[in-house]
This record gives sequence, C-alpha cells and structure tokens, in this order.
Amino acid sequence: MNQPFLVTITGPESTGKSALTEALGAHLAAAVVADVSRAYVAALQQPYTAIDILNIAEQIIMQEDKALGSGAKWIISDNDLINIKIWLQYYEWHVPLWLQQQIAKRKSALYLLCATDLPWVPDPQRQNEHDRLAFMLRLSRSCKLSSPYRVVQGTGAERLQVALAAIHRQLEQ
Repeated sequence: MNQPFLVTITGPESTGKSALTEALGAHLAAAVVADVSRAYVAALQQPYTAIDILNIAEQIIMQEDKALGSGAKWIISDNDLINIKIWLQYYEWHVPLWLQQQIAKRKSALYLLCATDLPWVPDPQRQNEHDRLAFMLRLSRSCKLSSPYRVVQGTGAERLQVALAAIHRQLEQ
C-alpha cells in the first residue's frame, strides 16, 4: 500500500461517527481528521448558513489534504463532502459546481456508513432526530455511486469490529 488508505466515516447525526473515528484511529495508529463541522458551528454566534456549510467543506478539503500529505499509512476522516452536499440539498441551498467536482475527484478507499441503530443523543448542534433514516437512505445511495462502502451497525466494540472487518475486506480486493 503506497498511498494512504483513506477511510471516510459518514452517517446521519448521532450515529457514533466520532466515536468510531477515534476507535479506528487508535486501533490502526492512523492519522485522524476530526469532525470539522462541530468546532466550526460551535464558534458561530448565529444559525449556520449555506456559506458556513461551504466554509466547512473547504476546511475538510484542507484538513484531509494535510493528512494525505503527512506520510501516514492510514487516514480516518470524520468528514464527508457527500454529507455536505446532502445538507445543502436538505435546506434547498445551492450546491456549487466546485463542491460536486471535489466529490467526484476525492475518493476514499472505503466509506463506513454509520447506521441509525444507536439511540439519539441530543446536543445543541443536532437538529434532525426524526430525519435520520431519510439521511441514511440518501447517504447510502450517494455512497454506492462514489466508492466502496459498508454499513456499520452495533455498539462500541461490536461496531469497531464490523468496521475493521470491512477495512480488511477492502484491502484484500
């Protein structure tokens, strides 16, 4: 494996993406690209807008490029430009051509799509408890078009084992 193996963790809100990212990062001694949107939105003094979502996309690109250039063998990213596109569409905001081009250009070796089988955990940034399944279906369709992906279900160690098995299966192909 000459190029880094980039794994993108994606899924609806409150599906354990960050916990899985941290667990995989520790298990694989991987470079981790933390969730960009959480810190960005926390710093806002008003509700986020389409411009904020696009700023988040730009930060994701910068952080992932930095990790890709780091020499790391494994990179686990808690970010997904496809998810950004779906958020823009959800709010009926314009999806710019540059974002669509970046989605087409930037392929992960594997997408891990976190299922909605974990209970909803409210926090001030989460807004769509009742739309998680709809987001899951949209992400599933989009991931099928982009790169290999696997749905990850279960809790804690179980979820980590499913993710690791998916990574190893992808490596064997």
